Amino acid sequence: MYKHAIKPLSYYLDVNTIVRSIQKLDIEEILSYLGQYGIIVWKIDPGIFVALDYETRFRRFHKVSTIQFQRKEDILKLALETIYGVKIYTESDLRNILKGLVIHREYSNALGFLLPCETEVKVIDVDKHIVGIADIVCNDCIIEVKASFRSIPRREHIYQL
Repeated sequence: MYKHAIKPLSYYLDVNTIVRSIQKLDIEEILSYLGQYGIIVWKIDPGIFVALDYETRFRRFHKVSTIQFQRKEDILKLALETIYGVKIYTESDLRNILKGLVIHREYSNALGFLLPCETEVKVIDVDKHIVGIADIVCNDCIIEVKASFRSIPRREHIYQL
């Protein structure tokens, strides 16, 4: 029914303007904006940050965002994050998170003219011990927003959805 009404991101947003704007922010502004989304971040070393967010509150649950691993470093990072109940990020990671949050919000606002949508919908399945956040939920449809030059989604993106 809505299949033809939903257009690509570029139809609704100037993503490059969002990206440039976030690149201009200093790290303190990034941390402040992330706090508005419920992500609390501390700088622990130059270029290294720890964060508490919705997913980290559920230490015994699998985090949908970390189901697929690409490198050994990812496994070490996951081990540290699991043991200490935090997420570990670089400044670049934090900028990318903020970019994603802003793009999700703006895309959801644009789609809101067509159908009611919510962004960053917190999801938990107690039986399967899975916790995560859906990018955009419109009626009975889930939209996982990814920026990629690949025409085929990566496996971890499908797992997230």
